[in-house]
Amino acid sequence: MRLLLDIGNTRVKWGGLRQGVVEEFGCLAHCHDWQMVVSKLKLVGNISAVDIASVAGKQAEGRLGAIISDQLKVRPVFHQSQREFNGVTNAYRDYRRLGVDRWLAVVAAWDRCNSAVCVVDCGTSVTIDFVTDSGRHLGGFILPGLELACSSLLDGTKEVACDTERMLDSVSFGLNTAQAVYNGSVLSVVASIEKALQKYRLAHHAEPVLILCGGDAARIAPHLDVANTVVGALVLEGLCVAANES
Repeated sequence: MRLLLDIGNTRVKWGGLRQGVVEEFGCLAHCHDWQMVVSKLKLVGNISAVDIASVAGKQAEGRLGAIISDQLKVRPVFHQSQREFNGVTNAYRDYRRLGVDRWLAVVAAWDRCNSAVCVVDCGTSVTIDFVTDSGRHLGGFILPGLELACSSLLDGTKEVACDTERMLDSVSFGLNTAQAVYNGSVLSVVASIEKALQKYRLAHHAEPVLILCGGDAARIAPHLDVANTVVGALVLEGLCVAANES
């Protein structure tokens, strides 16, 4: 099996091809404990190749790569952002500075739609990227994710506790301070997505397909006043496209 790894700031997802479809097999907080991560990957079974998209940094990637090579007996391939790939042109002047997770999500979305598309990755941070119907990546926006927004507001405020795991996702008026902070964070992300879409419509006179991915995508999607699709393994799909061309 060709194993696909999406390593974010806090979590790692792994998956592969099953009956021609990219599926997510597992997801956990990595805490930079790469030995623990690889122990989980061993449960996948017979692994013939490993393709990785990582934003964890060079030191972490070196450690993870060494453990995978030693324990899985496979030399992993760490994919990077490119200037142009599969019909998509990178907007960044220094294309290597675009996070590989954003790049592969854009590549996967374009591969799915082959049309104008807005990709929103709802993770530790929320990234909003646009691609025109000609495959030109326009760049995008980055803002705090739900957990990060809440923690930044409540940091140092000892009298207010906000257990985000128990909060209901809502854009309604908060009836206490913790609820107002959490609902405000949801509202901020929703409003940012809708404003970004409005800017694209005005500039390009077209309606892009909206695709959401990332850990909080399913929490954000119901509050959007525009049709959208949640794709849980979008970065893994992009990895699969890149691996097939390598």
